[in-house]
Amino acid sequence: MGTLIRFPPQRPFDDFRCQVGNVIKIRRILFPTDFSPYSIGVLGFAVDFALKLKASLVIHHVVEDLPLTQHPTVSIHSVDEILDAAEKRAREKLREKFEKMIRRRVPVSYLVTRGTPFLEIIRV
Repeated sequence: MGTLIRFPPQRPFDDFRCQVGNVIKIRRILFPTDFSPYSIGVLGFAVDFALKLKASLVIHHVVEDLPLTQHPTVSIHSVDEILDAAEKRAREKLREKFEKMIRRRVPVSYLVTRGTPFLEIIRV
């Protein structure tokens, strides 16, 4: 029994069709990043994909929770301050790294969340 969904498509960015033959309309593309050269390197593909589908791009970074420590000099308050600063820096870094590369070719929004990366990506 065949399926109408083929990956990779025979031609890049062909319409994706579900099993009943209806075209799937993709409105937003989630682009998770850890700021590694690999994630930055594939941004062009995400932008091209968003352009072809007339979709917006959501660039998402997860600030990983710090493990709680029992060291007497580290308090919960200081852990929160560290994570808040990391979130602020991540927001700045998203704009620095990606705005130049996208150059307003697609609608883009930036999202920074805190937690376990794979769980936050699924949640978003």
